[in-house]
Amino acid sequence: PELVRFDLGLEWEKLTSMPMVFGVFAARKDSPKNILLQAYNELMYQLEKFSIDEDWKKEVVNYSYSKSGFDKKRINQYFEEILNGISKEGMEGLHYFLNTVCNMELEPSYLDINHP
Repeated sequence: PELVRFDLGLEWEKLTSMPMVFGVFAARKDSPKNILLQAYNELMYQLEKFSIDEDWKKEVVNYSYSKSGFDKKRINQYFEEILNGISKEGMEGLHYFLNTVCNMELEPSYLDINHP
């Protein structure tokens, strides 16, 4: 069959008028909170380092290139396009997805990172 390519985020937005959430960090409710906070802090550290340290960014791009085979220019473009946060509209889109596509009836719960 022919390879079909389309922009999943654009199609989702056309269908729902909401942004597509492509990824979340999830854990079981019984996961130790201190371990989740350590993981969260490390992720935030790496995000900040990537955004301010050009040498680190180049290293990440080179590593991604070596593993994926994608063009370095496209990898750089990808890292410029993705957002590492979620808006109110993004949360609504995520909840809509969980409810309608995954048939998840309960509202998800979230870790309060401000109160360890």
